[in-house]
Amino acid sequence: MTPEQREKRMAPADGIWVCAACGKTAEDRYGIEGVHSPGWDESCMLKAVLCKRHGIVPGSRITNADPY
Repeated sequence: MTPEQREKRMAPADGIWVCAACGKTAEDRYGIEGVHSPGWDESCMLKAVLCKRHGIVPGSRITNADPY
């Protein structure tokens, strides 16, 4: 994976991907690397929004988050 691809796929240190439909979280938009909620799948990847990590616990379901 090139550095450019990794930058688009992985959340920065102060960010996390949140599925806008179900609230699951992942550090990797595709749910392959790093911490992610069980069940993170293709639909979560399509609906993923990069959010600020402040106050978010990875692996939990989110009901409110600030966009990155």
